[in-house]
Amino acid sequence: MDRFRWCSMRNLSHQDGEVLVIKQSKVRIYEGTEQTGYNNGVLQLTNFRLIWTDSHEPDTVCLALPLVAVVNAKAQSSIGWAGTPKLTLKLSPDATILNALRALSRMPRWAENWLDPSLSESCKLQANSDFDLIKFGFTSGTGHREFEQALLEQLHFKAWEVQKSAGFKVGGIGAIERAQAAKLAQTDKSINQAFSDLDQLMKCASEMVKLSRELSANMKKMESGEKDELEEFRNSMLEMGVEDAVKRGPDSGKSSSFHKDLARQICSLLLAKVKGEVGTSKNRKVQLDWSNSGCIELTTAYCRVNRARGLDLISPKDLLKATNLMESLDLPLRLKTLPSGVKILHMATENEEKTLQETTSTVESQECLSHNQFAELTGLAPILAKERLLMAEEKGLLCRDDSCHGLYFYPNSFFV
Repeated sequence: MDRFRWCSMRNLSHQDGEVLVIKQSKVRIYEGTEQTGYNNGVLQLTNFRLIWTDSHEPDTVCLALPLVAVVNAKAQSSIGWAGTPKLTLKLSPDATILNALRALSRMPRWAENWLDPSLSESCKLQANSDFDLIKFGFTSGTGHREFEQALLEQLHFKAWEVQKSAGFKVGGIGAIERAQAAKLAQTDKSINQAFSDLDQLMKCASEMVKLSRELSANMKKMESGEKDELEEFRNSMLEMGVEDAVKRGPDSGKSSSFHKDLARQICSLLLAKVKGEVGTSKNRKVQLDWSNSGCIELTTAYCRVNRARGLDLISPKDLLKATNLMESLDLPLRLKTLPSGVKILHMATENEEKTLQETTSTVESQECLSHNQFAELTGLAPILAKERLLMAEEKGLLCRDDSCHGLYFYPNSFFV
C-alpha cells in the first residue's frame, strides 16, 4: 500500500485530460494475501489512475494509484461458494513510479502527491510495504472480468505517454530533466520486462528438468535393447537439447568415459596456452617472450574450457574429476596443488629445479622484483608468480625484503 496516496475526487480534472473509464462498487482491497481495513468502496478506473473511495465516507477516504505503477493485471474467479473474485495487480517499485511520472511533459496536479516531497510523506498511506501485489476483491461476485479488460486496455494504450507526445516542446533545464526522466522510465520498463520473462522461464524450468530425467531413465532402460533403436533415441534427445544420460548420468562421479574424454579435451584446449604458444606463422609456432610460464590456474582453465565448449558447459566438479584422471591417462598436463592451496595445471615434463633456476635468473636480470612485476614479465597470474617466488625463496635461491614499500625479492647473496 506504500504506492497509494491519499487524494480527493476534486483532483479528477478534465483539464489534465483525465476521464472516467469504468467504476465498480462493493470492492475490497487486499495487500498481498492480507485483507486491509478498506472493505467496502467504489473502485474507479480513469485513463491515468485507479481511485478507490469509501462508500460511506467518499470525501474523506479516497486512495489513488497511477497506472504507471501497474506492471500487469489478472482477474481470478472465486474458489468455492464463499470465495470472492479478485483482480490482482503487480506493482513497480516506488523509484520506477517516480521516474515515469517525472517523464511526463505536462505534470497533472494529482502527480504532486508523489513528486512533491512535502506532500508525498503526508499523503502516503504507509512508509514501506513488503508486498508488490495488490488485490481488489469484488464482493458482489461480478464485474471483475469487465474491469480487468478495461484496465488492460488502458495499460496497452498508455494515455500518459500519448499526452507526453502531444505536449509543447520546451527547451532549457526542464526539457533536459524530462528527457533524463524519460530515459530512466524506459530503462525501468526494460528491466521489469526482462525480469518478467525470467519469471516465465523459471516456471518452465522444473517441467524441463522433469522431462529430462524421464528421457534419461528411458534411455537407460533401452541400453539392453537394439543398438539401432538406442542410437536413434539418443539422437532425438540431442536434437531436443537433452544431454546423453549414458555419458553424464549419476554414475559420472566415477571414472566414467565422459570424464576421460573431458580430460583429453582439456589437454587439447590448454596445452598451447600452458606451453606459451599463442599461434602460428608460416607453419611455425610463435613463442611468447615468457616461455617459462608453464602453468595455468584451475579457475582460469575452467573459464577457458567452458568458453571453448560454447553452450555445452561443464561444472567445476566435472573439471576437477577430469584433471585428476590426467596422470592415469598419461596426458601431457597434470593437476598440482600449491602450498597455498591453489590448484594449477602444469606440464608433465616440467623440471621444477629448472623452473626455479629460470625464476632466479629473471630476478637477477632485474636486480629485484615484486610478485606483480614478475607476473608482468612472465605472463603468470599474480598469485602464481608469488607462489613461484616463494618456492625459490624456500630453496634458498632468493631472499625477500618486506617493507612499507611492499614485498620484493632479491637474489640470495648470502650463499657462495
